[in-house]
Amino acid sequence: MKYLRQVFAFGVNNDYCDRNPAKDVPYIKTGSEGFHSWSLDEVEAFEKRHPVGTKARLALALLLYTAQRRSDVVLFGKQHVQDGWLVFTQVKNRVRAPVRLEIPIVAPRQSIIDASPVGDLTFLVTEFNRGFTANGFGNWFRDRCDEAGLPQCSAHGLRKAGATIAAENGATERQLMAIFGWSTIGKLAEIAENLHRRQIDDIERGELIAAWMELRQERKRTLADKARQPAALKEPGRGRGAKGGVRQAARDLGMPERSVRRALSVAALSTEAKAAARKAGVAGNQTVLLEVAKAGTPDLQVAVIRRGTEERLAAAPVGTPSILQMLMDAWAKADEVTRREFLRQVELEKRTRLDAFSAQRVAAGRK
Repeated sequence: MKYLRQVFAFGVNNDYCDRNPAKDVPYIKTGSEGFHSWSLDEVEAFEKRHPVGTKARLALALLLYTAQRRSDVVLFGKQHVQDGWLVFTQVKNRVRAPVRLEIPIVAPRQSIIDASPVGDLTFLVTEFNRGFTANGFGNWFRDRCDEAGLPQCSAHGLRKAGATIAAENGATERQLMAIFGWSTIGKLAEIAENLHRRQIDDIERGELIAAWMELRQERKRTLADKARQPAALKEPGRGRGAKGGVRQAARDLGMPERSVRRALSVAALSTEAKAAARKAGVAGNQTVLLEVAKAGTPDLQVAVIRRGTEERLAAAPVGTPSILQMLMDAWAKADEVTRREFLRQVELEKRTRLDAFSAQRVAAGRK
């Protein structure tokens, strides 16, 4: 289905067909257990083998008490510490949709940092006094797990155990919320990461942006409470606060302000209208959704969608070709150069996916 989407997208862009019917086919969700999640006993076994003052124990603390990816942990250094908080921008999506986080440095982590040898620019350094790469650190940490008799464990699975241990060591509820993403910080990051996924429709995208703006307001109030200052914020969607919120969302999410405003209009559709739009197959058509948004009440919005559906059905020619027929027609119209280029892209995508699958199998085999 992924390749069909590419074929039809090519056809639409080059006027071989009018629409991409494969785009509306939902993705099949596959279950995966993922990486092994550490138990508290396994954490204790690692700590027993690698006491405070060792590089392995420092690595465990940074992973455990920040709940961040390897790519972020290997970059943490003294320059990221500000007034008892770890302030940094996540590596993932830092160009497309950068996410800036502020994580409190809880007492257990600070005590381990103070007792450990650290580098000049990064806390964690190799034996050559250089910073780790994310993959190099992952392999090094796996070896430390093996030394502790934990072949099933890796850097990926520490997040769940970290929450329990941080709480047992005195982390406050607010600190836990900030570190482990139970409140605004984690949700903001999740929204920013999911916002640009191709498989979400315009209704979902609008709802994500609206949720992001609400959470951003909540985050500002939290920081104002922390500083013991009045928040003095307007509610989202009213007055200058709304305008400033749109501008902030556009800047932080890497989108034009106009796109943010349109997305908010779509998000404001009634629940009934959203359900009707999905049923009619127009949840990914922002132009139609914006027209629907102009209708005042939920009943009127649904009526606009139904009327548009009836008009499209009436205008559709008798014997509308099937997806396979449309694909064959688009292929027949393409010249030889275009066909070769498309097949080259498909082969490249296939090799990329096979390489990724092979890497996963190798990683699984090491366990």
